[in-house]
Amino acid sequence: MDATKINMKPTVTPQILVLWAFLFLVQDSVNAASILVEGKEIDIGIVIKGNASFSNAFNSNKVGALVSGSEALVTSRPSKLTRIAPADMKSASELLLTLNSSAVVETADFDLPFFISSGRHPGEPNEASWPSQHWGLKRINIEAAWNTAVGTQEVIVAVIDTGIDYNHRDLVDNIWVNSNEIPNNGVDDDLNGFIDDYYGINVCNGGNGKHDPMDDNGHGTHVAGTIGAVGNNNTDLVGVNWTVRLMAIKAFCQNGQAKMGDIVEAINYSILMGAHIVNASWNLPNRILEEIRSQLALEGFDLSRILRSAIQRAAEREVLFIAAAGNDGDDIDARPSPPGSYALKNMLTVAATGIGDDLWANSNWGDTSVSIAAPGVNIAGLRPGNLTAIDAGTSFAAPLVSGCAALIRSRPERVSSAEIKSRILKSGEKLGFLAGKVQSSSLLDCGKAVTFR
Repeated sequence: MDATKINMKPTVTPQILVLWAFLFLVQDSVNAASILVEGKEIDIGIVIKGNASFSNAFNSNKVGALVSGSEALVTSRPSKLTRIAPADMKSASELLLTLNSSAVVETADFDLPFFISSGRHPGEPNEASWPSQHWGLKRINIEAAWNTAVGTQEVIVAVIDTGIDYNHRDLVDNIWVNSNEIPNNGVDDDLNGFIDDYYGINVCNGGNGKHDPMDDNGHGTHVAGTIGAVGNNNTDLVGVNWTVRLMAIKAFCQNGQAKMGDIVEAINYSILMGAHIVNASWNLPNRILEEIRSQLALEGFDLSRILRSAIQRAAEREVLFIAAAGNDGDDIDARPSPPGSYALKNMLTVAATGIGDDLWANSNWGDTSVSIAAPGVNIAGLRPGNLTAIDAGTSFAAPLVSGCAALIRSRPERVSSAEIKSRILKSGEKLGFLAGKVQSSSLLDCGKAVTFR
């Protein structure tokens, strides 16, 4: 990423003059506006998707502050998004509204915080073996699926998360690599806008130009292992896919949080580099979304249009986007929690069930927004450093569905993402306790989904 200092030029349109009158208020992110949500200070930046005039103005350095000598820090991204840091809350709200009325802006949103959908903070990893470690796989009828397909490295699943331990002994053979990039040479060999993205990218807090997506939290490695821990190797665990390619995209930092602009950058990268499926085990809880709206006096304003647009672009490239419903025990039809509440045509949103065949108490639900359920309690997974652990949450239900989608795609007939979604929904096991809670009233049955006609 690079920072551009903007200087005044005399040839600007009236629309751009109005826009930059507000951008004069922008300062370095150290002094960014912030709000207090649930006892935590959250800085409120604004992420902008401009049209051709806006992008050209930034990239050619022709547009600037109105007062000579003033400066605004502008962060540009390969995906042409721009992040700015307003000086205070009043200017932040005013600036957002002005940006969205500008002729040179397609969409502007607050750079909202998103959170991994883990049911509890991960405990210390351990090497223990649990009798019930594969109950979730068994509950989705995985043996029947494996009689037909165990996966292929022709299928790429992007894991947008806290990164992946790409050296883990039970993942290393299933890790995607960018074969057109030479690792650690400081050069963007394939000219895709990212330097050294051999294993994927790191855009946590905008990234630092060194695209090492190594997991420093554990959540992403757990998710990746559920999708594709190597099978039939007598090592640790087994994923839904014995063979697959896992693309490591680190948008979430060590604290389990990510900015929306970084997530959009991650989605755009997954599209660019050929992912077939994106796993999104994270969300923005409605209570936090509404608190932000309230403090900014923007009740009813859609604050995540840029994220929705990125997922819709993925649909144009036949990318299936699988999201965790979230862990707030909430109806996200009534109280939306993006991205799981979007209900887009290329999305599957996943609720979590428990060992006793019930909807997990903390799982979000929604008869329209949430597509299907999968086991999400006491799910065994991998952790960085060749370790294993158990965790709970819709974070770990979603990758069971992502893994099943990858198995379906590995079949010789190579069905479309729309057909994969349809097979998963139509083949699920109808359960009474899911009626009115998820759109399909069903629990994932991967064995039937893989062979469904």
